Amino acid sequence: MAVQSALGAGRLALVRQMLMEAMLVAFGGGALGFLLAHWSMHAILAGLPASIYIPRLESLAIDSKVLAFTAIVSTIVAAFFGVLRSLRLSRPDLNRVINAAPAQDRTAPSILRRPGSLLLIGEVSLAVVLLIGTALLTKSLKKLIDVNLHFQPEHLLVMDVSFSNAYVKATPDFSERGVALYSQFQQQMEGMPGVRSVAFLDQFPLPKLRGLAQGFKEAAGSGPISENFQPAEQHIVTPNFFELMGMSLQRGRWLADADTPKSLLVAVINQAMAQRYWPDSDPLGHRIAPFLVFTDHRESYAIVGIVREPKRFGTGEAPEPAVYLSTGQVPLNFYSVLVRTSGDPRSVAGPLRDAALKLAPGQMFVSNVRTGSDLVSESSARSRVTAMLLTCFAGLALILGVIGIYGLISYYTAQRTREIGVRMALGATPHNVLRLVLKDGMSLVGLGAAFGLILAYGFARSLASLLYGTPPADFPAFLAAAALFIAVALVACYVPARRATRVDPMIALRHE
Repeated sequence: MAVQSALGAGRLALVRQMLMEAMLVAFGGGALGFLLAHWSMHAILAGLPASIYIPRLESLAIDSKVLAFTAIVSTIVAAFFGVLRSLRLSRPDLNRVINAAPAQDRTAPSILRRPGSLLLIGEVSLAVVLLIGTALLTKSLKKLIDVNLHFQPEHLLVMDVSFSNAYVKATPDFSERGVALYSQFQQQMEGMPGVRSVAFLDQFPLPKLRGLAQGFKEAAGSGPISENFQPAEQHIVTPNFFELMGMSLQRGRWLADADTPKSLLVAVINQAMAQRYWPDSDPLGHRIAPFLVFTDHRESYAIVGIVREPKRFGTGEAPEPAVYLSTGQVPLNFYSVLVRTSGDPRSVAGPLRDAALKLAPGQMFVSNVRTGSDLVSESSARSRVTAMLLTCFAGLALILGVIGIYGLISYYTAQRTREIGVRMALGATPHNVLRLVLKDGMSLVGLGAAFGLILAYGFARSLASLLYGTPPADFPAFLAAAALFIAVALVACYVPARRATRVDPMIALRHE
């Protein structure tokens, strides 16, 4: 540049030259970035489980508007930093450069005041934030999977069965007929090889509480729960549902096969309901009138049992207040069928489907045949996809951070070649030089990590809806992510620092 300037090149020409060089590098990086985006998109889609339904997934592609926007932003950023750097370099000291005069002896500026240091601190902060987010989501996902393992999802098959509306209307005594057919179906399934137990219920996985649409009132008594409907889930189940889902009896009795429309109408509630509505009394014997959304039944039911319910299958959430009624007393024309198997549940899916369709040929529907593992995968799909994307971003940020640290420290170390030569000529050992360079590099990394930890707290709070059993301010996750980046950054600083210890003092001094 000094030679070109001495030969008459103007400042604008020098700036244009450096800008062109910067843009060539930027366009090369942009082309590689486009290829990485294309490959990454296909890799992420290939990693999604087949059980997750995403509309128009087959037509997913890189959007041209998004591509144009990112290309424009990247070009502007590359141009800005290309011009920013070139403005200073386009004013070279002609006499000093051409005559190879030694630089003025002065103390090198602090590394924090050197060009690029603040950018590197920001890069490190961003990488630490993304690593912490990835650590939180990974830890949360592991806890959710561990909760679902309690239900042995690898030995669970679920399918929905229902009679057609035409068949129901054409059968005058369908309530009794339907109960008999479903009882026959259950006996057939329990007699099949590989089937350990079978249970029916109105819907599975159990849906979340939907407000007063599932309310109940105490049939006799006084107080708010007798005067107004109170929110509580209502489920129609067979007696063996409780055992299949790992519930335990706290007081009273289970539902039984002997509970029929002609016997006492009974209900079992969970502990969450007992604690919320009868905290100071025993609810056993109380009569409740549930508002059943599936039937016209408005009778009162006597509470005969209280069960301790584990965390919900799939979501891992604590159970809401719930009432369980017997299929023998509240018959339905549709059910979710839960089958506990001794082996692979897929091996019995076909025979079970065939047995269901034979109950009423042409009038029976079978749908949503899924394994427990499929249901677990679906329930955690949002968290897993988010964790997958965040892991990709964190990995890229980590790579960029390492490259930035290595490049900046190498550049600063090369600028200090004469200083290092003088130090070593005056007796500094390679260990002293190594410590000097590492101190500069790790001071930038430490500042970036500190800012990253502060910013990560706000980022973690935005992920709170995706976290299960993991608080946003999870200290071990924060510490692990920061320690991982610092360890990787230490390696990136060590390479140029190690190279600096091999400087020959005489060659360094002669070079200047």
